[in-house]
Amino acid sequence: EHLIRSNIKALKAYASARGTAKAMEHMLLMDAAENPISPFFDHESEHQNKLNRYPEPQPKDLINAFANLYDVESHNILITRGSEEAIRLILQLFCNPREDAILTNPPTFGMYPIEAQIHDVENIQIERIGNDYNQLQIDKIVHNVVKADSKVKIVFVCNPGNPSSTLIQEDQIIDILNQTDGKSIIVVDEAYIEFSDQSSFTKHLAKYPNLIVLRTLSKAYGLAGLRCGVVIAHHMIIDYLRKIIAAYPVPTTTASLALSALSDERIAHMRQNNTKICEERNRMIKALKNSPHIERILPSQANFLCVLVKDPARFVADFKSDNILIRDRSMSIPGAVNIAIGHHDDNNRIIQRL
Repeated sequence: EHLIRSNIKALKAYASARGTAKAMEHMLLMDAAENPISPFFDHESEHQNKLNRYPEPQPKDLINAFANLYDVESHNILITRGSEEAIRLILQLFCNPREDAILTNPPTFGMYPIEAQIHDVENIQIERIGNDYNQLQIDKIVHNVVKADSKVKIVFVCNPGNPSSTLIQEDQIIDILNQTDGKSIIVVDEAYIEFSDQSSFTKHLAKYPNLIVLRTLSKAYGLAGLRCGVVIAHHMIIDYLRKIIAAYPVPTTTASLALSALSDERIAHMRQNNTKICEERNRMIKALKNSPHIERILPSQANFLCVLVKDPARFVADFKSDNILIRDRSMSIPGAVNIAIGHHDDNNRIIQRL
């Protein structure tokens, strides 16, 4: 709690008209200046006919579904508009502008430094090492966090990495948690964890109250357009984040579709699809590793490949001329491009192109 900004500790949160679902049950809703007439017709879907009403800020049914999925308590969950909103909220909660700092490990997700710049917070960068960018410089990270004049409030670790696609072993992050206890918040961003061989860091939540885990429905669940992310943390951190999140962050349609996606049947279907994606990923690595146009493929634990080539700009342009978009990541990793794993036939098109 001593890491949280003092002005937010003193903040009285906005009391929305739809604080809980129970507030809406069997009630004549005349409190929130809502239009009483739905813009849709009776025969249209149920959630469409609720769009004239403000949604529940943190839908209880969806919170419980996420808690069950991630094997945590419901008070450890906050639903956000994708991981980007979660990152922004965490900086708002802990970092004083022009005073505090975050620590990142490039190559890493580009939103961490962007949000630091938006919030006028320093970004201390300790690069990942190893041929596969899968090792943290633990001693340097710990030193920057625990030294007497440290400004670091938050350490961000994207795992599996983006744009590297590679996995940092669990013991490295545990080492940082043990050595920085009480000194900093450690955020483990697990956007791609479902495609990896590693289990989620949520299992360590009870032991490390300074741990925050970020999850999303964008990748493994194929719901990028839904904009639904999850913060998993100690209940006190969740309580403070609820103070500063938007009054109505979870749209009615998002809550309805996300809840459908978390049914037992849909989760089983998602896992089958992820198995296929991982099989396709491994097939592509095997097929492409001897291509004369590729210098190396990093060992992917995500749903994309990080491919090293001689001329990334030309490589991307050549694909674009064939109406295929891939991503130049050479600003983060020398010579790197990212190629997503698609359908079997789409992947064949990539293989044939190379």
